[in-house]
Amino acid sequence: MKKKVVVSALIMAVSIWSVAYAYSAAGPMGCCGKGSLRQDLLAQLPAEKETLFYRTMREAQEKCSEIREQMTVIRKKIEDIIVSDPFEEELFREKTGEMQDLQNNMHSIRQDAVATLATQFTADERKVLIKLLPDGMGHHGRHAMKWRHK
Repeated sequence: MKKKVVVSALIMAVSIWSVAYAYSAAGPMGCCGKGSLRQDLLAQLPAEKETLFYRTMREAQEKCSEIREQMTVIRKKIEDIIVSDPFEEELFREKTGEMQDLQNNMHSIRQDAVATLATQFTADERKVLIKLLPDGMGHHGRHAMKWRHK
């Protein structure tokens, strides 16, 4: 019984801390809490451009999600190749090449999404778009992004 109470209290403490972190100055979006900087930037766009931004980025995210699933499978194969005895260098190079191709595809999808938006945005709207994009356009995932605060 005591164990359940302690575990429950610990879970609650971690949950409360997580929420506080997400909305504090230390959150991933910087000084204004997790989502408010992004919302402030999006509010500078006309409603139809905001919708276009969300739709275009969501489509890119869905395409990248499919590629990430393929990358997970290949990553597992690469790990198996590395630990196998004997080590098969040719197979290792083949699989790492496939991984590089998938990473390049993801980068191209993101580039295409930004290009699609940029061609439909005015110069001032593109300035907002730049601020909405993480450095490296999310190449290493959210945990490693450096958000622009210009």
